[in-house]
Amino acid sequence: MNRSNDVQLITYVDRLGGGDIKALNALFSNQLNGVFGGVHLLPFFYPIDGEDAGFDPIDHTEVDSRLGSWQDVGELGENMDIMADMI
Repeated sequence: MNRSNDVQLITYVDRLGGGDIKALNALFSNQLNGVFGGVHLLPFFYPIDGEDAGFDPIDHTEVDSRLGSWQDVGELGENMDIMADMI
């Protein structure tokens, strides 16, 4: 399926849907089902609450546990395209 023209949502995980990746996935699977073709997750690496709103992570390989896990990111990716900042 070509999704190049689908609307993409840009959001911090903890500011929409209940505060974590599972809740965000549930939001996209229910109330927002079919509205967005993808989501740009603003920094979700550990830690998300540094001095630069997550744009200064300590570990780029670790999802901040307050938001979820790589498994949660993978499950979200089964339903929609995901974009993330490589910082």
